[in-house]
This record gives sequence, structure tokens and C-alpha cells, in this order.
Amino acid sequence: MYLCLITLGGCSAPPAGQPQICVITAERDLLWQSCDRVIRRFGFEPYLVQPGRGLIITEPQTSAQWFECWRKDTPTAYALAESSLHTIRRHVRLEVSYDAAAEASINCAVAIERLHRTEDTGALRYATNIFSQGSSSAIPRRQQDLTEVEWISLGYDMELQQKILDEICSYYHRSVPAL
Repeated sequence: MYLCLITLGGCSAPPAGQPQICVITAERDLLWQSCDRVIRRFGFEPYLVQPGRGLIITEPQTSAQWFECWRKDTPTAYALAESSLHTIRRHVRLEVSYDAAAEASINCAVAIERLHRTEDTGALRYATNIFSQGSSSAIPRRQQDLTEVEWISLGYDMELQQKILDEICSYYHRSVPAL
């Protein structure tokens, strides 16, 4: 019998604030495939996949906007509104560990970051001076060159983390052959 539980007992403690599920399994390859498929189903593209270490890390993905109803990476109305007002990106780190009793612990962390641009006032002042002197041959620098870009961490998306874990559990149990 296969069992999937959202539990605190029986598994090692996840990092603070990160949800975890435990799956009793003899089908390690099937569990790994379930993790990979669910991550992709949520629109994330893995860039680091290490089955031996039980690790999947995805590329940062810009979050869905209000008109992108087919995307699944904004699980709450607040997350959708936030990503519609700001450029927000998320990336997933999924860790699967096994113990001797064929129990798998799956930890999921979905980091949220917001785009922050700071204008380079020196370059902006230079570009303004070129055009104020009336030079028609001057080519302005691109807007991207006038700003510094950084991503500010906003913490973790607890709702999306739990949704991903629930989906992995559900997908895994649909895929396990009946005994």
C-alpha cells in the first residue's frame, strides 16, 4: 500500500517555514518522474537536475499576469495582483531524500523576487545634455543601459510550495500501478 501524508512526524524537519510531504514508496523512479512532470506542469523549466542527490532547481520564471489564465504559478489572488503590478519571478528548489524504511521526504522551496531598477543619473544627465545641444546625429543610449537591474528577494511563496507538493502526491498516486 502506498501512502502520501502531509506530516511533521516521521520525517526530518524541513527548513523553517517550508512545507514537506512524506511518501512511502518502493517506486523511486516513478516518484522522481512525478516531481519533474509537476514542476514542468507549473511552467518551470529545470536547469539543474541531479537524481542521485535528489535535487531539482528551476530557472527563474516571470510570474503570470492577470490575463495569463493558463499559467499556474500564482496560486492566490494576491500573488496574481502582485505579479500584475510588479515584475515578479519565482524559482523552485525541490529536494527528495530517502530513508532506510522506503520513506521519501520531499521539501519544496519557491523563492519570490521582484525586479528593481535604479536609474544611472550620470548617464541620464549625459544623454539629456546631448539632445539639449541640438545634435541630430547623436544616438541615444538604450533605456536598459541607463538603469541598473537587481532582483530583490521577497521570501517564499508558501501557497505555491504546498500546491506543488499536493500535485506531486496526487500525480504520483495516479501513476503507481495497482498491486
